[in-house]
Amino acid sequence: MVEEQRPHIQASTSSKNLICSTIMRIGDSEQEVLLDSGSSISSINETLVRALHLPVQPASTIKVLFGDNKDLYTSSTQALCTLSVAQHSFTHAFYVLPRQIFPITVGCDWFIKTGAQLHFDSQHLVLPSTTPIPLFINRTRTCTPINSQHRIVSPEERQHDIRSLLQAFPSLFQPSAQTAKVNYPTQHIIPTGDAAPVYMAHRRRSPLEQERINKAVREMLGQGIIRHSSSEWVSEPHLVRKDDGSYRFCVDFRPLNKITIHDKYPLP
Repeated sequence: MVEEQRPHIQASTSSKNLICSTIMRIGDSEQEVLLDSGSSISSINETLVRALHLPVQPASTIKVLFGDNKDLYTSSTQALCTLSVAQHSFTHAFYVLPRQIFPITVGCDWFIKTGAQLHFDSQHLVLPSTTPIPLFINRTRTCTPINSQHRIVSPEERQHDIRSLLQAFPSLFQPSAQTAKVNYPTQHIIPTGDAAPVYMAHRRRSPLEQERINKAVREMLGQGIIRHSSSEWVSEPHLVRKDDGSYRFCVDFRPLNKITIHDKYPLP
């Protein structure tokens, strides 16, 4: 079992609900940075990102619910920021949020990465091998905290959401013979000139493979995708195994493509 790392915090009983911040340099500007060890992410206001032209990158999607339980934001972008304090520079990825009281908030991830410590009694931020940095302790300023409900959406959760959506509208995403019929209002003709009809003999298949093909054919007949035919043109069907273990019904039209007269006009 791997124990989750938490930043080291020294706090007295009088430090409850205090807002702690300090001044850090980012680029050519100085910004007041909120030190929020209770947040598992670090974030930056998108207005500051645009103003400083900070580089951004895609990231895992998170949902952030602020403490007022009114504003729910989704972010999937991080800005790479280099913060300088006490002659030390730290480059970190900050989630970009459209709204927050302070322009920059450093969370638990920043404390773990830098090894920083908060000392509320002495009102200092301590970084390794540096002189303690004074804190601004504000007991009157109101700050909307990030609620603990913010989370990183895992691939499993995303798949669950997609699966729930598909199950909620089965007639749209998984049509069956009973729920959907395909109706083609136009006819499509493949010009082959004077070429003889292409006839591909069926290769030998196992009974299980043949049953899978027969099942796919019955489903497509029921949905109106295909119809019975007595044409001289015959192409070979194939089953291609997909990653989820199911099979995709394919048809080998390569011999037909060789004799097809292609349309020379560009598509509109």
